[in-house]
Amino acid sequence: GNFLESWQLSDTVFLVGEEEMDVPAHKVILQASGNFPLRSSDGDVIQLRGVSYPILHALLQYIYTGRTQILESELAPLRDLSSKFEVMSLVRQCEESIDHFKLSKTAFDSCRKVKLLCPISHPLSGFMFPSAFPVDVGKLVKLYSTGEYSDIKIYLSDHSLTFQSHKVILSLWSVAFAKMFTNGMSES
Repeated sequence: GNFLESWQLSDTVFLVGEEEMDVPAHKVILQASGNFPLRSSDGDVIQLRGVSYPILHALLQYIYTGRTQILESELAPLRDLSSKFEVMSLVRQCEESIDHFKLSKTAFDSCRKVKLLCPISHPLSGFMFPSAFPVDVGKLVKLYSTGEYSDIKIYLSDHSLTFQSHKVILSLWSVAFAKMFTNGMSES
């Protein structure tokens, strides 16, 4: 959640709505959670002119924290945006909520908020992610093994080994790395 819409370590930006509001994000987090067009001709910019900021914010909040809250009237647009980027656990959450309101025949309330939670927590080698975001561990492993979107190299001089990694992922696990990458140290 600390990196949600934070410019720290961000490497891509959404331009949202007609006013083209800048919303920062992190490629490795987005790709581990869905399928975002990050190799487009626009470079590191994803334009979403027909999307309102609250819809994008709800999507990013879900990706970065595993939970979000949205107005009932915004469920369908959130489902559509989640479907576009293949964040399937959020698509299912939206559809279940929409179906629940249809089945219960409760009166539509455009001011009622709906809470959506990521139902899965992902173990990785016996450890749990420090946050319950809806990451696909297989995608994350692939991004690490290929070095795609990596933004740091760690060199172990005693073994002459170099590892490519992602600052934002290292920062999730380690306060020391987070401070190193975000407080103006040479590693930043």
